[in-house]
Amino acid sequence: MKPYKAPRAVSIAGHTQELWTIRGPLTAEAVAFFQPMSNTTLGKAKNYIWGPYNNTDGALKFEGTLDVLDFIEHGPVNADGVPEFSCTVSILTKTAGTFAGGS
Repeated sequence: MKPYKAPRAVSIAGHTQELWTIRGPLTAEAVAFFQPMSNTTLGKAKNYIWGPYNNTDGALKFEGTLDVLDFIEHGPVNADGVPEFSCTVSILTKTAGTFAGGS
């Protein structure tokens, strides 16, 4: 009897998959925003602009398109006792730049 072997992932030359996980406090606003897009056509090829530090002039900025893959309402509870959500997104395109003049 052979042991079950999981299928292997296939790599395609020149193609990478970048996944980001977004986490935050579980609020009605987070549920209303992310849940309808989770794994539906509403969550495909959404535009994003994200600054890992803030949106001050000259700060690093990423922008592009992403797919919303999942939304988990019942995530962990943080150190302050606040329930959190998590949302996984697949980055389709990403361009790095800097914030300028309120963009």
